[in-house]
Amino acid sequence: MDNYFAPNLKFLREKDGLKQEDLAKIVGKDRSLIARWEIGNREATVDDLMKLSDHFNIPLHDLITKDLRLESDKNNYSILDETLFSKAKELTDDEKKAVITVMNAIKKDIDNKK
Repeated sequence: MDNYFAPNLKFLREKDGLKQEDLAKIVGKDRSLIARWEIGNREATVDDLMKLSDHFNIPLHDLITKDLRLESDKNNYSILDETLFSKAKELTDDEKKAVITVMNAIKKDIDNKK
């Protein structure tokens, strides 16, 4: 089982606009410990993991075992997909063809850069 605690902690802290000092105050620890957690040099205790889980409103299991950065991307894409599909219903057939042409050109450009 992969351990994603270190990258998840940094991701969640930055997502909330917190500095390491801010998070240290929230969990009652030293800023340097937060830094060591984020780079994976130190493991958090179960009590600390529970405090962080509660603070970020994330299930403890997810904090440790899921790459929350990817989950965030998935949520952003689902919102984008929903928006695109809802707007597509309003387009004429010619407008839809134009959008598809543009999207194909963008995909081709992205593929060529890989």
